[in-house]
Amino acid sequence: MEWCKMQTKGLVLPLTKETYLNLEVFLQIPIFLHILLFVMNNTIASTLQLRLQSPFFRFRR
Repeated sequence: MEWCKMQTKGLVLPLTKETYLNLEVFLQIPIFLHILLFVMNNTIASTLQLRLQSPFFRFRR
């Protein structure tokens, strides 16, 4: 719950030094994780797409 508050705080408030630092600290790790998850998701999806030529995966892309 805490990082939800932090995220909205950073997005809603104007970027003062304090909020910018908070955002920087908050975003450092999650951005890396998001990229990693995104890449993993794409590879898994494409592998599944190759195996099962299902309209579901084509629709999602």
